[in-house]
Amino acid sequence: MRRDASGAWDDATADWYASTWGDSVSNRLAAELCGVVEGDVLLDIGCGTGTTLRTLAAELVDVELVGVDPTPRMLEIARRQTGDATRIRYLQTGGEDLPFEAGHFSLALLVNTLAHLVDARVALAEIRRVLRPQGRLVLVDGLVEGVVHDVGAICATLVAAGFGSPTATRHISGTETVVIIEAVRAEAV
Repeated sequence: MRRDASGAWDDATADWYASTWGDSVSNRLAAELCGVVEGDVLLDIGCGTGTTLRTLAAELVDVELVGVDPTPRMLEIARRQTGDATRIRYLQTGGEDLPFEAGHFSLALLVNTLAHLVDARVALAEIRRVLRPQGRLVLVDGLVEGVVHDVGAICATLVAAGFGSPTATRHISGTETVVIIEAVRAEAV
């Protein structure tokens, strides 16, 4: 996997990811379990091929959906798969530099993204900035065999970044296990 300084993958890596993981159980479970409701304004950081956003767009009418990814090829694939008839907006940027006003989003979603951020602490500060007070952050990550996620350390990192009350749950779908960590934007850091 080759990335540049912005975290963008090269085209070959993006194509491999899209064909291997673009429609993974993690993406479908994220849409099902993230708790988005009508009226939410959702930001999907590291949206990849847009699978989670398309699933949500098909199920909900009154939700603003925005996906960001640093990789131009991933966004090209997402836009092609999404087509013209949608209200999903895709932007090329990493989680460390979100071009949105403070407090714009009610929900931020990271699906299989945390490990790919160039600087997770900077990205979490940016996510906190663009979330409304009491806005929710939901991290969804597939547990790949041989990869160990230190959920306690991730929760501690969220608290240090200004998120309160992180909770973690595991969900099993077929042969894939997914961990979901939810936290709320705290009032003060």
